[in-house]
Amino acid sequence: MERLARPGSVELVDVRQPGALDGCPGLSAEDCLEALHVMTVEGRVFRGAEAIVRVAMTRPVPGWLTAVYFLPLLRQTADAAYRWVARHRFDIR
Repeated sequence: MERLARPGSVELVDVRQPGALDGCPGLSAEDCLEALHVMTVEGRVFRGAEAIVRVAMTRPVPGWLTAVYFLPLLRQTADAAYRWVARHRFDIR
C-alpha cells in the first residue's frame, strides 16, 4: 500500500499490536484482518477493493484510472474479486 500511495499519504498500522486501533472508533482487529481498511483524516472508512482504489487515488495517474471502479458493474466485480482473494490469500502462492 505504501508503494501504491503518494509518499507520506498513508500510515500502515499493524492491527495485531495492542492499542493500534485506539484512534479508530468502530473498527475491530477482527474486521481489519478480514479485509483491508483505510481511514481518512476526516474519519471516513473504506474497506476491501474500495480501500485500494482510495489509496491509488492519491496519485495523479492511477487516480484517474481508478475512476472506472465506480462504474456500476465493475465495482461489484472488483468487490467480489477482492472478497475471493481475501478469503483465499493464504492458499494463493
